Amino acid sequence: ARDKKIIELDTLIAQKKQTKELKGIQREIEQNRKDLENAVQGDKQKLRNTLAEHREMQLAFQNSQPQKVIDMVHQVNFTKRKTRDILKYRMKLKSDRLIDLKLRYALYEDRLKYDGQSWLTMLPCERTAHLITGKVNAAILRKEAAIYIRNAYKEMIAIMKKDALYFDAILVSIRNDGLNQGKCMINATKLGQLGAEYLDDRRQDFRFLRRL
Repeated sequence: ARDKKIIELDTLIAQKKQTKELKGIQREIEQNRKDLENAVQGDKQKLRNTLAEHREMQLAFQNSQPQKVIDMVHQVNFTKRKTRDILKYRMKLKSDRLIDLKLRYALYEDRLKYDGQSWLTMLPCERTAHLITGKVNAAILRKEAAIYIRNAYKEMIAIMKKDALYFDAILVSIRNDGLNQGKCMINATKLGQLGAEYLDDRRQDFRFLRRL
């Protein structure tokens, strides 16, 4: 009878210890199941944090999978580049038009200045001055247009660089998150296997203790 009580006491202690261990393993399994779900479907919280500085993107894609967000960022970049190229082309057309109008303006200004005088009636110095003035005005206009185009390009490049840095940071963050989630998925699988083996061992121990 005394041996039976000792065995029952030892069994009770072992059960409490193993129950505590099983609860700990259960918590780990639940956490790793959550991590595994994040690895497969994407960590929504990390994605929201990554997109926190871009409110519109956060609202639109906070519940999407990371790969979808990456594809969207590439599409936005492509669209921005296409829009930039169209704007550059339109700006070139307008710049050419501006140069043409200013050259015409200079020509009309010269005609008003020398109104009533034909080329033959001009003095040699007036003819020379007329030619030089026209060339100087044309050079000035081309210089102004070149400066305008250069400054416009600098502004566009600065904007695109800023966008590139922002979107590159998002892509890097999402890719790193994907790698971390992949590692987490592997660890969760390993731990789940170990937990299943441990649980099976404990069940066998319980069966053995009950038979005593």
